[in-house]
Amino acid sequence: MRISRFLQVCASLGLSLWAASAWADGAYVSDRALASINRANAWFRSDFAVVEPNLTTSATIGSVSWRYELPGIPAGATLSAQLCYPRPLLCEDISRSQSGSTERFSGRSAAVPLFIQYRVNHKANFAPLAPKPAQIIVNWRR
Repeated sequence: MRISRFLQVCASLGLSLWAASAWADGAYVSDRALASINRANAWFRSDFAVVEPNLTTSATIGSVSWRYELPGIPAGATLSAQLCYPRPLLCEDISRSQSGSTERFSGRSAAVPLFIQYRVNHKANFAPLAPKPAQIIVNWRR
């Protein structure tokens, strides 16, 4: 079952990269350990670094792919998660899909770091949750 899920994630990200590479000038991958969630109904934020040394200030985003995993959500709780561009604030709801791709940030500066914000909605506090490392892939063009 885990191998099947792993292959689905790889195929999803691979397809996103292939489709975006047809018009992208470049891409960078940014990995980030997400902050542990230690209380209910509170937002947690993790920033991704821009890791492309040849990125110019005029480069714009074509598409962004993401992958994250948050195991151990308590029964009766729900997850809210957003992939965001900070200036001006624009977010994509990624609560229902732990991997995928979006063009929502298309045309915005690729030199600006993106972030994921997330929370577990629950009526009571719970034992801390340790998310798995997350990843974004930013396809950009000049």
